Amino acid sequence: MQDNFALLPHTLSFHQARLSEPLAGLDADILNEPLLQNQPLDQALADLMCKPRPERLLQRLQQYLARQPDPWPLPQPLRWQNWLDSEELPPLSPEQRRTHQIFEQLLRDRRKSGKYLQAFEALCAAYPDSESLQQLRLAYYLDWAPLPRAREAMQAVLADQPGFLFVRLMLARTYLQEDDLDTAGFCASLNQRLTLHEHLDSLSTPLTELLVYQFHLDLFLFFSLQGHMARAAWCFHTCAQAVSDPAILTPLAPFVLSGLPEDQLQPGLRQLLRLLC
Repeated sequence: MQDNFALLPHTLSFHQARLSEPLAGLDADILNEPLLQNQPLDQALADLMCKPRPERLLQRLQQYLARQPDPWPLPQPLRWQNWLDSEELPPLSPEQRRTHQIFEQLLRDRRKSGKYLQAFEALCAAYPDSESLQQLRLAYYLDWAPLPRAREAMQAVLADQPGFLFVRLMLARTYLQEDDLDTAGFCASLNQRLTLHEHLDSLSTPLTELLVYQFHLDLFLFFSLQGHMARAAWCFHTCAQAVSDPAILTPLAPFVLSGLPEDQLQPGLRQLLRLLC
């Protein structure tokens, strides 16, 4: 797995200068709560959001939303399978495999190459049903094309392949800006479906742990920025269920408070504790 923050959308700077801001409104009284004592706040919040059994937390979330309803359906229990990198690629010829490997290395090195972009676009055209190939091509666009052009490329792919949920998430993340969240753009990218079970009938590939993780990581950030702590906590919990090492999520746990005004942090955290305990 990548470093703790490598999967954050590029527009989020929470892990840099803003790390302490969501915690500025908390005083010693709340931090001395028994559930928060004797460990850093990020570890305490991560433990609390991961601790309940999924069915128990879902029941609490249902009770919470019955009192404070929001526009979205309740999440449903999910069953997924292991993700295997070897299963993602179509059967490539030796020359196609070489093109794929070189293009992948270009992305890792953050280097441009018109020659290999053209070759890789031809490879994508040869295998239009391969979402993994399109993800690489679109990642290149996000690195080097103007954002409107990158969005157009993603929307064109989705017009032909509406079940490419990884691509939908890539598009949605371009609207997930910490200081200027484009809620309408984010929701439209996901066809107004902000729970994973709503996408299951249209998926182009089996539901894997990687997709469960990526979907709920993005939705954790979205719901946190919106101030929907209960849904954000559920998404964090599901991420931890799907990832091989839940500890990588710990530094992100305080982000659950990031959408609250400073004067609402104290009551917001108490409300979250009641939901989780």
